[in-house]
Amino acid sequence: SQDMCVLATVTGNKPHCSLMAYVTDEDCRTIYMITHKNTAKYRNLTANPSLSLLIDTRLMHRGDKRQKA
Repeated sequence: SQDMCVLATVTGNKPHCSLMAYVTDEDCRTIYMITHKNTAKYRNLTANPSLSLLIDTRLMHRGDKRQKA
């Protein structure tokens, strides 16, 4: 299975969210993602490096009570 995340960038005062595949290094300290230069996320990050990254790990916690609520 491929690890997925949501990358949120900003242009002006408008957010832009993108579903992205990612990989990490062996220590899980560096995250790698690939995109084309002609995408909104690339243009946004070039102009403003502020971002938010959401990695959802709920499927890893199948017995977690939060999923039963």
